[in-house]
Amino acid sequence: MTENIKEANELLEKLKKSLPIYAYLTKVMCSHLNNQKNIKIKPKTPLEITKVLYGGDFSGITCAVELKNKEVLAISLTYLRFNDSHPLSGEINRYRMKRLKNSSGY
Repeated sequence: MTENIKEANELLEKLKKSLPIYAYLTKVMCSHLNNQKNIKIKPKTPLEITKVLYGGDFSGITCAVELKNKEVLAISLTYLRFNDSHPLSGEINRYRMKRLKNSSGY
């Protein structure tokens, strides 16, 4: 996947200025964490994003999510959902959809 690094960095900087942000895991990520890591999180559980970074073309924007037990997970922005009321939700969703569309080759 070749993503527009300039666009990703612009969104990354906006996200950094908005921290902490609350988001929700997608059903796919909840299932993965449950099956692979034995971490039980429901899709409706709000999670606090405490840090964001750019993981390169393969990972894209990655978020540090702190769990109730203080464990921190690094999760791609692609597998997080945001409230529509969040000021960046439109940009985040466009970014997520581009990555999902372009990742179908992996």
